[in-house]
Amino acid sequence: MRARVYSAWWNVNANNLLSFAAGGENVLAIDALFPGRQEHHAGLARWPELQAMTDFFAAPASEDLDEEEDEDDLDDRAGYDWRAACLAVIDRSTGARLTGEWLEQPHPYVTVRMPDATR
Repeated sequence: MRARVYSAWWNVNANNLLSFAAGGENVLAIDALFPGRQEHHAGLARWPELQAMTDFFAAPASEDLDEEEDEDDLDDRAGYDWRAACLAVIDRSTGARLTGEWLEQPHPYVTVRMPDATR
């Protein structure tokens, strides 16, 4: 069995990355706020749960645009919670549920200390 790893990362500045790796290969990494076009993500076909959510995560290919749509319409995601969407696609992919009970349980973690750049 090949390992599959999913990651949703963001910081206070909304820098973010939704990524998927399988068998030691980074298959796809996508910015949830500014995902770009589907054709920019070659690994999209290998993550079917994300591919099913491309209405949110990636704009359609140029040739798939309706005549009434323009580039500006595709970037109107103000009403969407991109953080929740990242977690939802991982939830659908893994079947793991992020519940309130899970949040209350202790979990293993690693702390990485970075050297102080001012020294």
